[in-house]
Amino acid sequence: MEMTGSPPLIVLSKQRLTDLARPESQVAMIFGCGSQGRVQLAALRHQLDIRRVFVSDKDDATAEAFASEIARDGIDVDVPAKPKLAARASDVIVTATSSRVAFLGPSDVRAGTFIAAIGADNPEKSEIEPALMAKARVVTDLTEQCSHMGDLHHAIRSGAMQAAAVHSELGELVRGRKPGRREAHEITLFDGCGVGIQDVAASARAFELARAAGAADTLALQ
Repeated sequence: MEMTGSPPLIVLSKQRLTDLARPESQVAMIFGCGSQGRVQLAALRHQLDIRRVFVSDKDDATAEAFASEIARDGIDVDVPAKPKLAARASDVIVTATSSRVAFLGPSDVRAGTFIAAIGADNPEKSEIEPALMAKARVVTDLTEQCSHMGDLHHAIRSGAMQAAAVHSELGELVRGRKPGRREAHEITLFDGCGVGIQDVAASARAFELARAAGAADTLALQ
């Protein structure tokens, strides 16, 4: 289950990531072993001491290849026969798939879990069951957009929750206007559809790093 189109969660600052995931989190479950799954895991490892990773994909060969990559970094990795049981044993869950049917529900997630749901980047895609959305403390990249095309969209259509129940947008966390996780037992969920400003910010940062390394050129446009 590979997802394309939605940007990675790397726009979260170091402070805000630990606000959503418990700082002691060590076990991650990655649904979707394409490029997004790889980037998401790298972002998690940048801040969290991830020691065990479960990976799952609709294509077994893709999952095994990703697992081999992770193992080379000295991390304990497994391709579970029952991914939902592995999800329940995880501290952090990433859903980066192209699924059109929700596959992660309340019974698949234990208390205190952080979920990065980034696959639903159009109205037809769906990863998170409405009941789980309603149970979690939800953060969006842009609530209005997620209301029309994210997992929030499906939760609203089902009557499980309303847009007003969203805890905050990503920008409010980054700027400190809203708190992230309040209690260790909370389930926190980031519903990311992808917005253009994230791409601009990531591109600007990439250019800054390239210029600092002497690998960037500037052109004068007439």
